Amino acid sequence: PTTAAMSRKTIFEATTQVKHVNEALPLRCAITNANFSGGHVDYDLRLFRGFTDDDSWAVTRRYSEFEKLNTVLTAQCGCNLPLPPKKAFGNTSREFVAERQRGLQEFIRTVLSDPILRHAPEVKGFFDPHFQQDFAGEARASVAMFLRSMPTWETVEELGSIGWRINKHRYVMRNVEDDPKDSRIKKLLCTVPLPPTKVPQDLMSSTIKYLAGLVHPFIQPAVLGCLHASEGGLVVTIREMSALGSLRDVINRQKPTAPFIKKGFSRKPKGLPVSKVQLYGRQILEAVSYLNDKSIPVGNLHAGNVLVMRDDLCQITDIETGVAALPSFCRQFIVQLRKIQSKRAEDCYCFATILHEMSLGYFPRSATLESVPPSAPGAMLLEKLLTVEGVKQLPSLQELLADPFFATAPIGTMSKPSFKASARVKEFLQAAYAASEKKLVKEVKQYDQKKRAHQQARDKAAKEKEREKVRSGLKTKRVVVKREKPKVEANIPTKSADPPTPAPAAAAPAPAAPPAAAAAPPPAAPAPPPAPAAAPPAPAAAPPPSSSSEPGRGALLSSIQGFGKGGLKKAVTNDRSGPTL
Repeated sequence: PTTAAMSRKTIFEATTQVKHVNEALPLRCAITNANFSGGHVDYDLRLFRGFTDDDSWAVTRRYSEFEKLNTVLTAQCGCNLPLPPKKAFGNTSREFVAERQRGLQEFIRTVLSDPILRHAPEVKGFFDPHFQQDFAGEARASVAMFLRSMPTWETVEELGSIGWRINKHRYVMRNVEDDPKDSRIKKLLCTVPLPPTKVPQDLMSSTIKYLAGLVHPFIQPAVLGCLHASEGGLVVTIREMSALGSLRDVINRQKPTAPFIKKGFSRKPKGLPVSKVQLYGRQILEAVSYLNDKSIPVGNLHAGNVLVMRDDLCQITDIETGVAALPSFCRQFIVQLRKIQSKRAEDCYCFATILHEMSLGYFPRSATLESVPPSAPGAMLLEKLLTVEGVKQLPSLQELLADPFFATAPIGTMSKPSFKASARVKEFLQAAYAASEKKLVKEVKQYDQKKRAHQQARDKAAKEKEREKVRSGLKTKRVVVKREKPKVEANIPTKSADPPTPAPAAAAPAPAAPPAAAAAPPPAAPAPPPAPAAAPPAPAAAPPPSSSSEPGRGALLSSIQGFGKGGLKKAVTNDRSGPTL
């Protein structure tokens, strides 16, 4: 079906054809082949999403496309990526293509393993054709249809990709009935499509409306929250804008409208002052603890979902994403930790990444830390929360609130929070919380099984390689022995092929000679004859003389005795008649 047809299909139908992609799942990519075509080289890429090989597809890319992607990423984040250098001549030889393929594989590994870079729209479109469709155009059409029922609201500006979800869109809105002098006149409208679900449409819509009315000093309220079902289940919220932006914007000193990956990289990362880390951390913990007590799944907690409303106040936002079963930004790390088996532990780990970002100035690049700088604010807490040993036994949110680092933060007198909902909605929230927890445990288990399978495959390949190496060594040793044996035998006839000396002739009794040879008296001490010029050299591998060749030896001695120099032609020769020892 076409994109427009897919967007019109409601996700609440059992046979929906809408393809929902979990953007939080990790991507794996391998270059399987390099094909020479028309003077250039096409690289075949095989990609896998998630922890199994079920969701897989193939794409073909050229080096020039890798180069364009590298240019875009470098311009936005300012980091140097390991892209192989360009070569004008000889770039189609097999040796060079094989070397470049290894370099491109390292480039892919670097991009997809980085938690910020992998969420860039250009990266998603490069590796996954599904993300090449016009999400922004579909969102505009949906918002235009939604605003037909909201005549008092008008669009002021469309914001770009300021978040990590490629299908979440944001618009600056204003209500024409508001006072133009009011500084809070500008509002932020967000739209995000729901994943496929069996939840009744009216129940989901009621839940989102009740969540919009939740009152808490550290949770941002929504002016409007609803489900626009005519476009396949679209969550629409309108909230107050923050001039300072998100907590990530403040940490990285970026404008709220800056691209997402630009917010995740800083040339000189610098954390917040200790007092701000304590204050904001205490406020976030209070909000998340309240949501857990009300069985409202949070899940998607990160510095981009915490808005800094004032210098002394921050509020978490987008609390409806957990109910809508939207993937969490930190899920890419959480699934790697077997000890995280509950939603409370998940929220505790998500808070730990925020604490890391506030203290050190950047989002952690791995699920766990090897060490924490002692000078970082809250260094002891980071040791308990993000090190390899710390994540095995995470503290509860209440224990973190009781820690002296946060307990002494001056948050003032809190207004009493409230959340009113129908019995049906409360029951649904509890079911959604349990389902979210069950899904978390399932994904952690799948990742662990996949990791074990890969480790077993690597161990098996390593053992097979070692066996092959041993077999190859034994085979080489046998070949060397077989080749050395003839060399030893070849050295024997070399000595026996030397011209005979008088000592061996006198020591060995000569056999009976023929009558003609016996008439000639043997010389007392015959000198060895000079080698004839035209005589061929004796073969090196001649077999040693046997006892059956003794008569021939006597004939040779007789011919030597009757040899005369007068029959030889005069010639200049190189005398080599001396015996070879």
